[in-house]
Amino acid sequence: MTSAFSILNPGFHPATVFDADARAFLQAAGIVYGGIYYPDTPYEIGGSGLWSALNRLVKGLKDSGVWWKLGFWYPLIGGTAFSHKWNLRDPRDTNDAFRQEFVGSPLHAATGIDWNGTTQYALSHLTPAGVSTEETGVAMGYYSREDIIAPGEIDMGSNNTPSQSLLLVTKGTDGRPAARNAGSSMYGEAGPGYGHFMTSSFGTGTPAALYRDTVQLVSQPFEGLLPTNILTIGGLLIFDVLYGTTRECGTAWYAKQGLTPVELAAIEQLNREFQLALNRYVV
Repeated sequence: MTSAFSILNPGFHPATVFDADARAFLQAAGIVYGGIYYPDTPYEIGGSGLWSALNRLVKGLKDSGVWWKLGFWYPLIGGTAFSHKWNLRDPRDTNDAFRQEFVGSPLHAATGIDWNGTTQYALSHLTPAGVSTEETGVAMGYYSREDIIAPGEIDMGSNNTPSQSLLLVTKGTDGRPAARNAGSSMYGEAGPGYGHFMTSSFGTGTPAALYRDTVQLVSQPFEGLLPTNILTIGGLLIFDVLYGTTRECGTAWYAKQGLTPVELAAIEQLNREFQLALNRYVV
């Protein structure tokens, strides 16, 4: 008997074993196994390739133990606002599942999301203080595909006050990456604005660190309070003013607690393999 799933996904081989969470995301995002995506571009790929890449990502996140610590992970595949909005960790179409809500119509493409830096961003619907605590810390990451200085600098974050703020900057106006974990600001040495920028902390009084790929750039104690406002991707809203980025986003994620260097290295490796499979890894 032919299943409804096989009819909707031509070319699907019933013997193929896919993780249930990977399958739930791909079905929600409308990624057809037998389809062709981004035709006549350097990023052309079959739906089966997207399924395989996403399945390996999910299995890797679970094998590393990171999966259960995530609040959201946006793989940004499919090339449309619809396919890009879904949260891999919880692919329900509701605010409490932290699916993205796009503001200002950013540009969606095979490689991710491009923002204009002034009016475009995404609401994650996740509030750091709502899912994390100052005692357990937080971690988050932004995979930037461009080495440019953005007008508003900030790639993702949430803010109430300077001492109650989270943010990640892959390349500031001075060329340096930066992060703020609650009330602690950190600045790395000037370098490329592309790459996988990550920040992690384990709670009040413990070191918070900023990474580019697997290299720790800077560390200092975590202090202050977690913000209660919604975390945004593509910029940071401060009193209704957007401090936005124009660096294309290939992936963004948030963990509800601090992650170890080993876990961050696993995330970096998994993201690298995922971006390579999609031919959109930037070196």
